[in-house]
Formats: sequence, structure tokens, C-alpha cells
Amino acid sequence: MKKRIFGLRAKFAVLFLLFAVIIMFSVGAVTYRTYRSSMMKRYASEAVTIAKLAASYLDGDELVRYSITRERDEEYDRLEAILDNIKEQSGVLYLYVVKPVSEDSTVYLFDAAAANETNYLAKLGDRGDWNENFKLAKEAMATGEPNSDLEPTMTQLGYLASAYVPVKDHTGTPVAVVGVDFTMDEIQTFLKYSLKNLLVMMALLITGCFLVLLVLVNSSIISPVRILKNGVEKMADGELGVQVPIKSRDEIGEISEVFNRMSFNIGAHIQEIMDLNDGYYKFVPSAIFEILGKKSIKEINLGDNRTVPLEVLRMQINNFEEKTRQMDAGKLFGFLNRVYQLSVPVIMEKDGVVDSYFNGGLSAIYTKVGKNALDSAISICQKLNEEKKAGRMPEFADIELAFAISIGSQMVGIVGHDRRLSEVTLSEQISMVDYLRKVAGKYKARILVTGTAVGRIPNFDSRYHARILGMIHVSATDSLEKIYDVYDGDDEALREIKEYTKQSFEDGVKHFMAKRFYEARRCFVEVLKVSQGDYAAREYLYLCNKYYMKEDTSEINVYIEDF
Repeated sequence: MKKRIFGLRAKFAVLFLLFAVIIMFSVGAVTYRTYRSSMMKRYASEAVTIAKLAASYLDGDELVRYSITRERDEEYDRLEAILDNIKEQSGVLYLYVVKPVSEDSTVYLFDAAAANETNYLAKLGDRGDWNENFKLAKEAMATGEPNSDLEPTMTQLGYLASAYVPVKDHTGTPVAVVGVDFTMDEIQTFLKYSLKNLLVMMALLITGCFLVLLVLVNSSIISPVRILKNGVEKMADGELGVQVPIKSRDEIGEISEVFNRMSFNIGAHIQEIMDLNDGYYKFVPSAIFEILGKKSIKEINLGDNRTVPLEVLRMQINNFEEKTRQMDAGKLFGFLNRVYQLSVPVIMEKDGVVDSYFNGGLSAIYTKVGKNALDSAISICQKLNEEKKAGRMPEFADIELAFAISIGSQMVGIVGHDRRLSEVTLSEQISMVDYLRKVAGKYKARILVTGTAVGRIPNFDSRYHARILGMIHVSATDSLEKIYDVYDGDDEALREIKEYTKQSFEDGVKHFMAKRFYEARRCFVEVLKVSQGDYAAREYLYLCNKYYMKEDTSEINVYIEDF
């Protein structure tokens, strides 16, 4: 069944409509806020003008008297008629005068009525609220100035917008306010009507633009692409040399021209390409086939991978960079190859696979998880010791090797290009042993083994001579990994010294990890009395001298390396 595709025309339509909707709603929202702000300002100005007109007829002292006596007289009737007329002429919803008498209540002095008024009207002396719905009224009383904005509030009389003007007595003190209310329903209705018309006009305009752009896209992009696609399909079906018409001078026209050249030349080059395919050289260690579940090198493909438990060994020539500066190219490569001739056979005898060589070192993996990697490192070191004693190779006299070993799940796979493949091994353990091989010389250790590996090596404590070097912090997982210094591969004198000082050294490490720095310091001093060249003890002594006088040790780390 042919796979359904989401074509260019459909993508263009969806993207255009998506942006159109976003633009419409954005413009609508901005327009709505702008219209609303403008109308509220206009209504506020009109309301204040009406309230000021009403206030101009009122006397503050008289209003105080009416609030006390609550009795009508001829002057009251005259003022009421004036306010009724102002309300009827202005068309406002409510026009009233109130005087605050407490923190939460007012007294109505006037509530103007227009002709044929149906709304409820307050009488002289009626009580009213003086709550949060009258913020602007309270502001007018406090400042003695008219409001500059409307105050939209939801009341039992509906959704209203109000403005207030204070009425002052003979001392200039505000004693009452004239309130003018508009219904917000009219404002909201007008805004919705205007917004609806705007959105309809924008929708019509966008629809027209969409249709025009769709025609242009179809004629200038979609149709030429389809023609080019048909040509590619013909060439894929074996019709080499097929040509497509070039109808435009844009990028698609350039692509079509390039396709025509490619199609014309591909027939002549096809045999050459097939020859190159036959000559692809795939460089993958043979033991990788078993790991990847392949029978032969012909089955190896780019991207093949598996996750398997492996032993990992990394070897490094210490101070290799210095040796590169001391030797010319011929001597340097000869020296390297002699080191590899010494080490690689041992690795292979222990069922190891050298999967890569790097600057002054190598990497090896072992499919049989156990002690093979560690035995390989020890054997190589012992062979190096023998060569040093024999003196057959002068360049081995001052050479020092460093090994790092770990065990765990490793990701083994094929990377690169079809014409040049390579095997890689990836994992957190790989990164850790790569780091450890570089710092081994700092602690005068030849072989460093992770605690994870030690836990999987049978009879480690009885089979090998080793001491706990300390902890390394693994930043990626924020965890600590124990590190062991295996000294079976050290020269005899150094091996005996490490064995003799092992108990004091490990006691010092335990005290250090427990943050008992003074006790740790004493242990490492004892070690250094016997072996001043114990770099690890020196490092710990330096740290203990730095920390043991501190009262607060909560922030002190107990690891010696941060990976």
C-alpha cells in the first residue's frame, strides 16, 4: 500500500492558516484593549463633566444639613429638578449624591430620575454601601479632586462604570460626592460589534491573500517539484539519462539543471561506483564479530551494535609527550612498536582484543569477564621489569607504563562510513578508565582497578597484592567509586615497600574517608617514614595538613579525584 504523504500544498495551507489565526487573534486582542481604553477614557471625561455640572448647583453646607435633618424643602425640590433634568438630558444610567456617614455606609441625598424612570430610586436619607465598589468615590473624598478614570464594578444593579466629583463645604472640605454611572453593557456591546467586524474583514483579506499565494506556490514550487520527482523515480527504476524540463530560473530550476547533468553522467560512472563498492575496506577486529553476533566480516554493517559485559583495559606510556620531543619520527615509531610488541601478545594470550591504539597507549577489551585484563596488565609489567634488568632495549630503561581496568556493561558498535568503518566501545566505565590511566603516574601506581571490577574478580584479595588508593568522584552520576592500586606489576623493591606499609596506608585512607584527618595524618606520616617516594601518601598528607585544623568539615570532600 502506498504510503500517504503530507504534501507541500497541505503544509503551506496549515502553516499559513496557523499564522493567520495567530495574527487575527493578536490584532483582535490589541484592538479590543485599545478600543476599550479609548472608550473608557471618553466615557470617564463625559461622566466627570456631567458630575461637575451637577456639583456646580450644590452647596456642601446645605448637603450636610439635609443629611442631618433628612427633610425636603423648596430648595431641595429645586435642586432635585435640576439634577433630574441633567440626568434626562445626558442619558446617563444613574446620577446621585451621597454623603459618607461611616466607614462602610453612606446616606443618599439625591437620586435623580428621568422621565418615565423605571429603575429603583433612593430617597433622601436612604442608606447605601461604602465598600470596595466605591474605591474612586473614596479617592475623590480623600483628594478633593474629580476622578480621571472610570471604575467598572459589578453591583446588584448590574455591571456599571462610575465616576465621582466631590462637593465641598465653605471650608473646602469634601463632604459628599456626585456619582455618575454608565452601564458597561453598552460599551461591551459596541466593542464586541467592532471586534467582530474587524475579524470578518481580516478573515476575508487573509482568505484572498491565501488563495493568491496558493496559486503562486502551486505554479512555481509544487508543479516543478512533482516534475523533478517523476524524473527521479524514472532514474531509480533504471531509466538512466532521463531529462526533466526546466521552466524557471529559480532554485528549483537550478536543482533540475543539476539533476539533468547527474542523470546524463551517471551511466558513465555507474561501473566505477560498483568497482569502488567492491573495494570498500572494512577494518574491524575479528573478535568483534562474535560480540556483534556476526559470522564474518561481510556481515558487518554501519550501525551494528550490542551492549555486553566486558573487561576494559587502557594502557598508557607515562610522559609520552616528553618522549615525542626527544625522538625523531623514525625512533619514535620504532619505540612505540617495540612497546606494542611487548604488550599486545600478552593481551591476545589472555583472550583480549586490542580495539584501538592512541597517542602512546592502547585500549583492549575482554569478552570473558573475570581476571584476564588484570592478569594481562601484571604480565606486561613483569615483562617490562625483565627487559629493564636484561638491558636489551636501552629505551626501556626509563619507561613507565600505566594501566586502568574496569568491568561493566559496554556498548560496542560500528561507526564511520561505508568506505571506512571502525569499532568503538562506549560506556561510563570506558571514560573512567581513560581518566585513571592518565592520573596513575600521579600516585606512582602502575595498575589502577575500579571497585566495580574488583567486585567481579574471583578471589581478588587472596590472588593479588593491592591496596585501597581511595575514592574517585564520578560527576555524571554524583557517586563515589573505590580505586585500588594493584602492585603485583611493580618492581620488587617498590612492591615490598607497598606491602609493608599497606596496613598503615589503608588505615589512613579509612580515617580520611571518615573525615578523621588528624588520625589519617598520623598514618600517612608513618608510611612516609618508610617510603618517602610514596606519592599517594604525600598527596593525602598534604590534604590532611590542609583539613585537620578545621572545625567544620561538612563541606570537605573525601575523594582524591573528581572525574
